[in-house]
Amino acid sequence: MCRAEYIEVTVESKNYPGLDTNVTNLEDEACGAFFRDDSKAVFRFGLEECKTKQEDDGKAIHYRNRICSGRGRGGRGAHHSEKYKNSALPMFL
Repeated sequence: MCRAEYIEVTVESKNYPGLDTNVTNLEDEACGAFFRDDSKAVFRFGLEECKTKQEDDGKAIHYRNRICSGRGRGGRGAHHSEKYKNSALPMFL
């Protein structure tokens, strides 16, 4: 969801089998989920925060970031699936 002041993205583990939502962050490792449990991680961040990139094609502004697993603050020493370890899920809004 994209609002005037922030972007909110929910990643559900059912859509990414083996992803441990407890060890995810955005491309900026300091930007972790504001809510997380075993089934999902919810990220909320400003339009120009967390290394979010903006692209204006003349018709719309597109925002781009990545949700990363197994690195950053949430990933240190945590146990998670090898499938998503040190991986990134692209996010386009």
